[in-house]
Amino acid sequence: MAEKIGERTPKLAADGRPKPCCICLDEKRVRDECMFNSEDGMVQCKDLIQKHRECMAGFGYKV
Repeated sequence: MAEKIGERTPKLAADGRPKPCCICLDEKRVRDECMFNSEDGMVQCKDLIQKHRECMAGFGYKV
């Protein structure tokens, strides 16, 4: 049976943090949709990009 989004457990990297591919999925999805559907994604999606960066920073990643 497929996992539900809320039931996912992120896989851990060697340093014990969750792998970057497995965290901030909602922020990443919304950011990516904006980027793909925008003429100038870096400008039009600036707030969403920042939210994704802040989420990643919460797990110890600098993006």
